[in-house]
Amino acid sequence: MYWFVLVLLGIMFDIGVKLATPGLGSYRRGIDSKPAVPILAGYGFGMAAGFWSALILSITYFVVRSKHIEYAPLTIAANVLVGVLIPFLASLSLMTAALIMLAFYHAFTAGIVVLFSEITPGFIIFIGLNSITTLALIFVSSLFI
Repeated sequence: MYWFVLVLLGIMFDIGVKLATPGLGSYRRGIDSKPAVPILAGYGFGMAAGFWSALILSITYFVVRSKHIEYAPLTIAANVLVGVLIPFLASLSLMTAALIMLAFYHAFTAGIVVLFSEITPGFIIFIGLNSITTLALIFVSSLFI
């Protein structure tokens, strides 16, 4: 159940970002704890923890930010895949495995976006903000692991 503490911290981070940046609107879309929490939970506690943390965190994210509910199926699927696949990279260092899974996460989401629409500047901004936030959260977390 230690992975659940990561989920709670991720939920608190997401709510904190929303409360701290009320005027940013869609520009804060990539600043969240997904996929950092599923990566950490799956890497540290296994496949089931990665799955459940991704599912719980993604659902609560869309409860908090219901304005972007149209992205829910894509986001939930991408986060669950990352959380389930990261234990296969457990022989690598945490940052190396996180970089690989983050690249997979963004390649997966970009592939789905290309299938249904086109990649816009907003999506590129999302990838940049999400990558910075995810790697920063994982780096800070690795200091305590």
